[in-house]
Order: sequence, then C-alpha cells, then structure tokens
Amino acid sequence: MLPGSDSHPSLPQGRQDIFLYSTIALPVGMTGDYLNQILYNIKETPTRVFIVHMLPDLAARVFYQATVAGMMSDGYIWIATSSIGTVVDSLSPDKIDHMQGVVTLRPYVEATAHVMNFTARLNARFRLENPGINDVHNPSTQLLWAYDTAWALAEAVHIARVSSSTPGRTLLGAMLNTTFDGMAGRFMLVNGHLQLSSYEIINIVDKGARTVGFWTPESRIIKNLKTSGAKGLEQILWPGHLATTPKGWDVSSNGSPLRIIVPEKQGFNQLVEVSYSRAANSFTVRGYCIDIFDMLMKNLPYPVAYHYVPVIDSSSSYDSLLSLVREKKADGMVGDTTITMSRMNKVSFTMPFTDTGLSMVVRLQPTVNSVQDLLRSGDYVGYHKGSTVAYWLEGMGFRQEILLGYNTVEEYADALQRGSGNGGVSAIFDEIPYLKVFLSKYREGYTMVGPTYKLGGFGFEEMERIEKKWFGDPGAQSKSRNIDSSSLGFNSFGGLFLISGTVAVYAARLCPRRLEGAEEERGEQMRNGGGGRRG
Repeated sequence: MLPGSDSHPSLPQGRQDIFLYSTIALPVGMTGDYLNQILYNIKETPTRVFIVHMLPDLAARVFYQATVAGMMSDGYIWIATSSIGTVVDSLSPDKIDHMQGVVTLRPYVEATAHVMNFTARLNARFRLENPGINDVHNPSTQLLWAYDTAWALAEAVHIARVSSSTPGRTLLGAMLNTTFDGMAGRFMLVNGHLQLSSYEIINIVDKGARTVGFWTPESRIIKNLKTSGAKGLEQILWPGHLATTPKGWDVSSNGSPLRIIVPEKQGFNQLVEVSYSRAANSFTVRGYCIDIFDMLMKNLPYPVAYHYVPVIDSSSSYDSLLSLVREKKADGMVGDTTITMSRMNKVSFTMPFTDTGLSMVVRLQPTVNSVQDLLRSGDYVGYHKGSTVAYWLEGMGFRQEILLGYNTVEEYADALQRGSGNGGVSAIFDEIPYLKVFLSKYREGYTMVGPTYKLGGFGFEEMERIEKKWFGDPGAQSKSRNIDSSSLGFNSFGGLFLISGTVAVYAARLCPRRLEGAEEERGEQMRNGGGGRRG
C-alpha cells in the first residue's frame, strides 16, 4: 500500500511523476490484527490520499479492513493501479461493496465487432459447458491478452516454419517480431513488453465500475477518445458518495502540530529574531524568514498546524541545528541558513527563495574596489562569523590569517571605520541579504563594490512586499552609493533558504528530552542574555 518519490510500473507512462510520501509493504500472509494496526497508524496521520498496488485478493482484504476502520468515508481518496482495474468486472459483489468510490484504471480495449463477436461465442460456449452457472462475466483484459498471445505464438510458428529441431531462440525472435491487430488492440512487443496505447479511467460505484475518462500519451487525461479537446474527467463519486473532490489532507486525529525549529541568534534580527516576555513567560518569533515561511504555509491548499521552537545554537555554524532535522527530532527548520553541498547530503532544502550572491562593502571613498586589490594589498578582510563566507574567501585566494569574523552590523561598522591598519578591515564580505541589513541601518558612508558572485536563485510571490517591510525601499538605499556594482534591488537579494526535512508530511517529533533541555537553556538565556550565530 502506498500512502500518498517513486515512479510506478502500473501507472500510465507519462504519469510516473506522482510523488509518494511513503510506501508500506504488506505481506501476503499477514494477520487481520497486523493489517488493522497498519491502517489505524495511517489514520492518525494527516494524509488522506492512498494508492493501492497489490494483488486483487490482498487488495480486497485491505478495502474491507479500511471500511471497518472508517477510512472508506468522506474526505478520503483511494486510487488503485491497473492490477485492480483489469479485474474489477470479475470481482464478487461483496468485494465491490467495500471499494465504493475507488478510482482505478485499466488498459482500454475498444468494443469492436470482432471483440463483440468473440465475447458472444465465448459466453455461449461457457454456458453450454457449465449449465449450472448463469452469472457469466465478459472476458477480462488479461484473457484477451492471453488470446492475442496465443495467436502471436501461432503466427510465429508459421513464420519461422518451426519443427521439432527448431531452436527456441528462433521461435522467440519470430514472436518478438510479430505484429497484428488483435482482440485487445495492436499487438506489438518492445523489449519483450506489450505496448499499450491508452488507458480507461474508471470509478467503482454501486455494483460495478463506470468510465470517467481516458489517458493517452498524446492527449493525457481526457473525457472521451473522440473529442481530444475535452480535458479532465467526468464526475467522480469519492468514498462516502462525495461528489466534491476531497482535499486529500486533514489535521491528524492526534492533533500534533509540526514543530519547526528556529535559531536564536545574535545580530541581523531583521532576518530571524526571537524575543522573550518575562512577564508572560512566552516568546515571539519574527523576521523576514519567518514571514516567508508563514506566507508559504498560509497558501498551502490544506491546513497544516505548526509552531516554532527556538533552539540555542552555541556552535560556530548551524550544522548542529540541521542535525535535528536529519535525525527527525524536528519536522523542519526555518532560518537564514546557507545551502552547501555537504548540507544537501544530510537534509532536504527548498529552492532558494531569492537570488543568491556574495559581495563586499567598503568607506564612500575606498582604497580598494575589487577582490584583486585586496589580494594584492594583503589588507585584513571581514566576514560574518560562523557563516560559510570564510570558505568562499579562502577559495578566492585569501589567507586564513587575514580573515576576521564579526557577529553584528555594529561590529561591521566599527571594523570598517578603523580600517585594516588600525585593527579593523578594508572590506566586509557577506551574502547580499546581510549586507542589505547593514546598509539599511548605515545608509551613509558605505557602499557595495565589485561584482556580485551569483549562486543561482528562485523567487516567490509577495517577496517584494515582505522585503520592503523588513529592509525598506531598495531603491532609496542604493542611491548614490554604488561603484560599478549592481543595485541592492530585489533581483540581487538572496542567499536565504528555508529548510524542511518533512514539513508537509508527518514525521517524528522533537525528542522531548532534547526540547526540555533546550527550554531550560533558553530560560537561562532569558535571565543572563546571549544568543547564537547564523549559518
């Protein structure tokens, strides 16, 4: 059973981009108690869309137990692969009763005169040989395939002039090259597999199945084969005889919201800030990254409950926080975290929600205007302590001993004012979002120079509105301050990533003991002050 990235052999080719949150393998000889436990565990999750791919008899057991568990009712979506659709006409009425609302598919066989004649002759012969059986089903797709296969074998024997001494390889080659119009359509084998041209999408309702659409490689999902422009499907009756398509997601019965960790940090609070109220013994999380995440969750097509959990980061980077997501002790993380190749091997990142880039800030009359100037002079260079910027600077050729790390915009300003010869630096390197925060506070006396080292990016809607809320008008900040550099407008702002391990799916919650320890440490921080660093 597949609650739900896997491509699936029993889904039509071209629809194998369906993303499955998780898969569950059910043993053929499982007990009823085992199956019940699996179903009730799934019922506790927010997922309400399930894909069933298994043998018909086992599927019938699953649908029966799902009915008992109340999972064949309003709000649920059940989709069965062609392993069910191809035999639905031969299923017993009691099995059909427990599949009401299921959507499945089967290879489409056109009801040609040839097929109708064959069906009539087959049924007549069956009744003649089995006079006590009155309920005779029409031949299934598998039976028609078997008939066509036998015909293909006979054709191959004729073509290859098979005798008792003919090698089996010769017969196989002749059969693989046999092509003709059979009962089930065009018979043609490619790499040993029968090529199917279209599928019939059916909805199991009342005592059988009704056709609600078709799938073809050319037109994809359409209402009928004669009018390819009629996209979509006919009315589907979902479980519970619900005519409106369920949203496929619901708040889980256990009511547990997702726990999204955020870093407690020092400096650059426009990006992420955790503030505490000692009187109310509560905290507030705000900032640019938080607004973006809230906007994203608000625009999901289904409700997802979540709350923020501040976590103190006392290390030199955010790697310790990311480990909580990797170990599934948190459902996700929101913060000003930089994506790196090593981190991508440990957690899943969203796309960067703005352009990314690395640049430098210098006094309005700088002594250096480029990376080359700095490398030649050997002046001290500043960067954001705990970030990955130092790694990039070393890659550019800067020696580690001339790199000085700072935590806040105030420290940036002080270091630039003192200069490289007086215990400060000649330039500050950072990702553009942090330089933007710096320039939003120190509007006069500093400028961003040199090229921006692009790292790629992606934009969401409403980004400009949220950007102006936290950083002001980008145009006003960049006037009269650029020296052969790109402006600080929206297209240059980037480097921030939302990290989600399993934000949109159910996952393991934060380890209670780990969170209790974090809460105790946070309480101590409230009394003594302090914070962490960004990644």
